[in-house]
Amino acid sequence: MAAHDAVWAAWWPTLIGLPESAVSSPVGGSFPSVFSTTRHLVDAERYWQEIIDRGPAFEATVSTAGTIAALRAMWDGVRARRLAWLAEADPHAAVAFAPAGGGTATVHAWECVIHVVSHAHFHRGQLVSQCRSLGVDPPSRHLIGSFLGEF
Repeated sequence: MAAHDAVWAAWWPTLIGLPESAVSSPVGGSFPSVFSTTRHLVDAERYWQEIIDRGPAFEATVSTAGTIAALRAMWDGVRARRLAWLAEADPHAAVAFAPAGGGTATVHAWECVIHVVSHAHFHRGQLVSQCRSLGVDPPSRHLIGSFLGEF
């Protein structure tokens, strides 16, 4: 998760530095704007941490954060909770959740971690396209670079 957090750390200055008009501008993708894509990423990490902390009865909601800076603050809180959990976690512990299609499912804790990283990586690719369409150079950070100590 350190690599995941390092990639986020590289992205936050770019996201926070965007003018509001660019943040909310419709640029296409799975989510229509940089703000909505970023909110989805933060909400997804929040969702999984809530499942880990509170169990499958947790009901997902879309955050009410209205700015990228507010999303950053929310993400910082989720990250702190995740780090505390990881310090004590059994990677093979069962984590139950309610899939979007209904019912319940159980996975291992390590699978939740891999999913969070994979999901964020997918949508950061969309943020790259969205930023470029706005004329903004996105950060060039990759998980493997973190593993190699490149940043």
